[in-house]
Amino acid sequence: MNLYENIPNEDITIVAELFRMARSGRYKKLKVMLADAPNFIPDTSDEQLQRCAKHLGNILFDSNHGGYGDELLRSNQRKHLRAAR
Repeated sequence: MNLYENIPNEDITIVAELFRMARSGRYKKLKVMLADAPNFIPDTSDEQLQRCAKHLGNILFDSNHGGYGDELLRSNQRKHLRAAR
């Protein structure tokens, strides 16, 4: 399974930099991280940063590291079941 197959080549380095920023533990919210991203990734548009953040989210969800993707799906199903009662 190639997690990078749907990402354009010009976005791969930006996705990697966003991942590095997220792993630093400095950012708890995506909005704050994307606001600070131009300091680390100059010459990128807001549109490209948003697109790359979406790519990163998809990669992390698809990789299911630690079972977090499955847990998110299970918790969302439970919320929908409770709301339907």
